[in-house]
Amino acid sequence: MDLFKAKIYALRVLNYYSQVQAEQVSQNLIKDVNLERYRRAPDVGVRRSGITFFETNGSIDMLERYYKEAPEFIQNLRKNCFPFLSPIDKLRLDLGDMQSVLLWEVREYRCPCLWDIAVLINL
Repeated sequence: MDLFKAKIYALRVLNYYSQVQAEQVSQNLIKDVNLERYRRAPDVGVRRSGITFFETNGSIDMLERYYKEAPEFIQNLRKNCFPFLSPIDKLRLDLGDMQSVLLWEVREYRCPCLWDIAVLINL
């Protein structure tokens, strides 16, 4: 519950994304010619898809670009992760499922799948 009350800001779940999946996705991303260098740190050796929210610096033009380009870059990430879910899509779905179950618990209904979901995401 602390996660949904914003009392926890980071969560580390070991083996959440399998090594086989991570290796395949990594190889796909390394080969992707659409990824760019970070503007503020071009020599760090990593690349990105689109601009980060941090890079907008509150500029209206950059914010418009960020939101305009986001769907394309999300699709590019999903393409690189195929046939798997992207890690962020997997997390979003698992947290959504878990939140639904917790809402049932809060309403004092007994939901037998709470333990299954907690095990699924290794809590």
